Amino acid sequence: MKKILNLAVTFFAFTVLFFSLQIKALAVEDYEPYSSSDTAEIIKYFVMDEGILVPTVSFEYEITGESIVIGEETTIQGPESHKITISSADFNADTAAYSTVRTGDALELPEGSQYCKASAEVLFNGVTFTEPGIYTYKVTEIKDDAPDGPVIFDESRDRYLVVQIGNDPDEEDGYKLKTLSINWLGEDKETKTNAFTNSYRSTSLSIKKQVQGNGGRTDKYFCFTVSLSNILPGTRILADLEGADAVTDKGPATKEEYREKENVLYLEGDENGNAVGKFYLKDGQYITLKGIPYGSSYAVTEDPEDYTSAEKTDDHTDDVSGTAEDTEIKTGYTNTLDINPLLGIVRSFWPLILVAAGIIGIAAVLLWGRKRADHK
Repeated sequence: MKKILNLAVTFFAFTVLFFSLQIKALAVEDYEPYSSSDTAEIIKYFVMDEGILVPTVSFEYEITGESIVIGEETTIQGPESHKITISSADFNADTAAYSTVRTGDALELPEGSQYCKASAEVLFNGVTFTEPGIYTYKVTEIKDDAPDGPVIFDESRDRYLVVQIGNDPDEEDGYKLKTLSINWLGEDKETKTNAFTNSYRSTSLSIKKQVQGNGGRTDKYFCFTVSLSNILPGTRILADLEGADAVTDKGPATKEEYREKENVLYLEGDENGNAVGKFYLKDGQYITLKGIPYGSSYAVTEDPEDYTSAEKTDDHTDDVSGTAEDTEIKTGYTNTLDINPLLGIVRSFWPLILVAAGIIGIAAVLLWGRKRADHK
């Protein structure tokens, strides 16, 4: 009898366990799959030297489902990450820049810097959730392949998107799912942030003209050509004309094709990252190109005409070509036109001297002829 009773108890226990598992399975299966059309936002801060034009650059992101530990809880790996799209965060010369941190923005701005702000949108595009839980996705900023380039990427490059899925409180049966919350965590999985902060390294290039020599004309404009390479395509390099004229005058000392010429306000990188511009300077004048990206190459040439040309000036002593780094570049050309030491005349005055000599010769002949006549 006791054996029969034990068998009955065991059978009852297995029956209860079986039906409890079936009920649990049915409960999960009873949830109506939830197709998410949710969105989330990534904030991008871009920091650069104050006073330059904002570079043309786009920052992109990728997302993958990843289970992580938050406190003592382990999250569920987010499903169907391949369906999720993230737009790029875009900047160009028309993007507003701020020299002080605006209310609501979360970044530290170094002295002498400015920053821009953009956003990237995360679209779930019908990602399906089948049961309640806390799901996580890792969002990573895609870094370019130029570690020595001008852009410094956020050192903490990962962010976690935390999606809480639960029962829709408006549904009586309690088996319909909805998104209860979407939050962001930093790479440390503790700090709440959806922001990435990148910075841009650049320098300036100052080009000066110096004229010397007994015959040097300080009111004469010379033409300079500036070539840049390996800059971000579409990026504009600002030309500060504070030390130069916006337009050359039409004085006779200047070569005719360089008269009434405008100095350009910026150079713009083409699709290959190259930019070329011409500038016109006379003695003592200079222009400054601001926002030359770190790692780019520069070359400055000039048309010296009939002057003797030498690289550098008294106070602009850097090379006329090289690679831009963190330090300011100051270069230029010194042009010299001297009086001929043997004849005491300026080479460019030869035509006038020959005419004068001819006049003097004719006058001498006439005077000699007159004296001869008077003598007779």
